[in-house]
Amino acid sequence: MGRNGKYDATLNCRVNSVAIYDLGCMPHNKVTPEEEAKVLYAAMTRATEQLLISYHRESVFTKRCEALA
Repeated sequence: MGRNGKYDATLNCRVNSVAIYDLGCMPHNKVTPEEEAKVLYAAMTRATEQLLISYHRESVFTKRCEALA
């Protein structure tokens, strides 16, 4: 069960490849950086073989990801 009491079918979903385009647009204006980070983490951890992240401008998220590389 998810935090809202509903079963989250994507919780254990794994895929070979995940592509996240334009990470520089994150965080979105309508969402807190903390909530956007949770979504980003979920997307990144679903990849079992390949993870592609692209961006064309810097943001808090791009800087943090580059620091990990």
